[in-house]
Amino acid sequence: MIRLQITAGLLLIVATMFLILYIGINDLAFRLDAEAQSQLAKSIENGAKLYETNCSFCHGKYGEGRIGPTLNTPTLFDTGPNGRLAQVDWTGTVESFIKSTISAGRPGTIMQPWSQEFGGPYRPDQIQDLTNFIMNWKATAGQYPKGVAAAEAKATPIPPANMFVVGKELFHNLGCGNCHTIKGISEGKVGPELTHIATKAQERAQKAGLASAEDYIRQSIVDPGAFVAPDCPSGPCPKGVMPTAFGKTLSPDQVQALVTFLMRQK
Repeated sequence: MIRLQITAGLLLIVATMFLILYIGINDLAFRLDAEAQSQLAKSIENGAKLYETNCSFCHGKYGEGRIGPTLNTPTLFDTGPNGRLAQVDWTGTVESFIKSTISAGRPGTIMQPWSQEFGGPYRPDQIQDLTNFIMNWKATAGQYPKGVAAAEAKATPIPPANMFVVGKELFHNLGCGNCHTIKGISEGKVGPELTHIATKAQERAQKAGLASAEDYIRQSIVDPGAFVAPDCPSGPCPKGVMPTAFGKTLSPDQVQALVTFLMRQK
């Protein structure tokens, strides 16, 4: 009888220990999951701030598209034959496609590299924050606030009085300052300095057979290979670095806004 009591007691102790261990493991798993969700939420929040500052001008405040393609759309997250991945022959995941495009940009378009690995300004964690923010649209892709709709890239008329302000905004949002220095505005180290470009453009216009400094600056934006500036921060300016798609992706008004802004740099 005593042995049975001892055995029952031991079994009760063992069962209690297993129960405590089970509860502990599940509690730990719950805490780890909650911590992961908290970290993801913080990442998405950081990504939202980066997106608003650097991406919304081209892709729309809600990802609805503007100069750049629509991001908040089921097509981006569709992994079937009609999805964007299939359109660009991407064999990886949607997340890897978004992260890669943000990191390395899209050569030949105004989409510049944003990762430090490819000469951009952002750390790996910031690239991941942006990726997580865009991926967060997946569950509600294509749903926008009232009055907002998905839009193809389209031209928006710019009032003449706003040309300088819009041009300065374009210079920032298109990433021009990552390559070009304008004292007090940007500190790019790749392309020629533009601090006094309006003055220099007058001299270069004659060499390029153009009528005015304004014509030279406009040509440099839409056809950058026509005349390569002689001096860059690291030596002679290389060919083929400046994106060649601005003439197609920017409206005439947007090009004029950039020209207006740069013509003030004397």
